[in-house]
Amino acid sequence: MIKKDRYCKQCKINPLEVTCRVCDVKIKSPDYFNIQQKLEHIEKHLVSDEHSQNEQVFELYSFYARARGFDMEKDAHKDNMRFFISALKAKTLLNELSVMKCVSVLINIVDLTMAHYKEFYTARIPNFMCFSCNFRTLKDIDELKLHSETVQHVRSSVRVTLCLFCSKCDVFFRVVNIEEHAGHTAAEVDV
Repeated sequence: MIKKDRYCKQCKINPLEVTCRVCDVKIKSPDYFNIQQKLEHIEKHLVSDEHSQNEQVFELYSFYARARGFDMEKDAHKDNMRFFISALKAKTLLNELSVMKCVSVLINIVDLTMAHYKEFYTARIPNFMCFSCNFRTLKDIDELKLHSETVQHVRSSVRVTLCLFCSKCDVFFRVVNIEEHAGHTAAEVDV
């Protein structure tokens, strides 16, 4: 049985079919299935590896939209997409998400085309990022410290305080924890 809070919160459910927003697929059971079988068929999709990976990208983009204060489906500005694609590259260093999987989810959410993706793609993975300001740096922690003291950062980090990101550790952190990431670089990650 599908429990409301246990699985993807982005999907629309009715007793006969589910449209999965993150995977952009309609899951329809055969008409001869009883309600229990239909729910099990839906649950099979919701617990699949593919859905889980897509949901990770969707949740990261949702977090990023909240941190930046924009509507994730209506406000696909170039600067936001350029930053987010860079963030996805950093996030894929230490986990099993493929960049192409990430792009397919973005295409579903914001109508990103492969041409747009290639335009936004940057070759270097930043060491540190600030999701609330679209700040990224290839340099050391000192540049992130300087950024965290700017008026722009202080104002924008009100929305989300856990907005700084270390590519080496694949973690979000607060300004008070900057020193824990001293010396970290994305280049140190064994891929």
